[in-house]
Amino acid sequence: MRYENLSDVEFEYLCRDVMSRKLGRNLESFTQGRDGGIDLTDSANNSKIVVQVKHYVKTGAKGLINALRKEISKVKELNPEQYYICCSIGLTPNNKNEIYKMFSSY
Repeated sequence: MRYENLSDVEFEYLCRDVMSRKLGRNLESFTQGRDGGIDLTDSANNSKIVVQVKHYVKTGAKGLINALRKEISKVKELNPEQYYICCSIGLTPNNKNEIYKMFSSY
């Protein structure tokens, strides 16, 4: 599926709808701006589920992985029970393994 025609906000809304259905829980999204590592969550006050949305169609996997490295400290601070990443680019098995290792605790 191709996502480059979607804006960042449209892609985030799509991910919210898909993940809400997949998890069987309503997920909240927030206005644009500094989000502290939370794009979508089950609760703004007590986040047990956190979803980070990366619409990186122009930077590719390398740019995505570099951006996700910067998220690690935020995720550790949030300490969610479940952490998901939604991205708009194709990934190789090696890319997926690298990302999984960064966040395997969640």
